[in-house]
Amino acid sequence: MINPFKEINWKPDEAAISAYGRTMLMGFAIIAGLLFLVGIFRNPFDEAVATPLVVFLAGFFIYALSRLGADVCKPVYLVWHFLAACLGIVVANLMLFLFFYLVFAPFALLARWTTGRDPLALKKDPERKTYWIDAKPQRDLKSYFKLY
Repeated sequence: MINPFKEINWKPDEAAISAYGRTMLMGFAIIAGLLFLVGIFRNPFDEAVATPLVVFLAGFFIYALSRLGADVCKPVYLVWHFLAACLGIVVANLMLFLFFYLVFAPFALLARWTTGRDPLALKKDPERKTYWIDAKPQRDLKSYFKLY
């Protein structure tokens, strides 16, 4: 499994914190805009503004902390990236689990049922004395020099 904790910059400098603040401001602004658009269609205007405004202000707060300096925003940066890495591990494993059991396993079962093919030779045959399979004879050593 890939370790996302290796990818985290555990000692960010001013440039990394500044980029983090800008990213949070833009990301939270986009999320707030989408929440606002969804809220307009579902609720009256007053209720549709409250949640997007809180989300946007959270992004602006992180941006303001990043502008104050790396020492001020570093704890928020580290907690955010730690939680993101934990979430990434869970989501990646969940997606692999679902993809395997919802795509590969049904496909393999369907292929086995329709064709009857046994590529690993797992079927037991009581008539056989041995399950040994002879290896193919080795190629002549001169053939390795004639690749084409």
